[in-house]
Amino acid sequence: EAELAFARGRARDWAFVDLAQGVLADVAKQRPSERMAEQIELVRCELFAIGAKQLDDPAAANAMFEQGYEALNDYIDSNPDAANRGDAEASLVSLSEDYAASIDAALEEAAGEEAEALRSRKTELIEDAIARTETLIEELSDISERNSEQNFTRWTLMLSKGDLYAEMAKTLRGDINFK
Repeated sequence: EAELAFARGRARDWAFVDLAQGVLADVAKQRPSERMAEQIELVRCELFAIGAKQLDDPAAANAMFEQGYEALNDYIDSNPDAANRGDAEASLVSLSEDYAASIDAALEEAAGEEAEALRSRKTELIEDAIARTETLIEELSDISERNSEQNFTRWTLMLSKGDLYAEMAKTLRGDINFK
């Protein structure tokens, strides 16, 4: 757990994603439990988004967000029965929201085909995030006796879904300053 926190800190505070990935690789070599191995792999995926948030260059941030997006999708697809699948899906939704905001920053400088490609990518991200959010909300809604953490997660996802729909409207309108 301490090594995972250290790796997250390296990515968050310094955008040292490669160093953080190395820390996780060392931890993975120590033969962790299955639950911890899943957690290590999830954190490995999340590091890209954590690091991307620290970058001032929108193109570099978008490239790192894309790496994280692909890593999380691969993790979810490869581990459908993982205990932390819900956490991975929620991380992917969160990453998509942050990635969409980063695309907005890049759109301020983009024009023509580049701007259209960015808008198209943003639309794809938002549509996927909305679908995943709806699935997670449905899964939580199907639980007859939710605990307080599950209720909190469900309501948070519902708020995220609303934010995602607002982002979609903004994108379709073509106005990155729409509020």
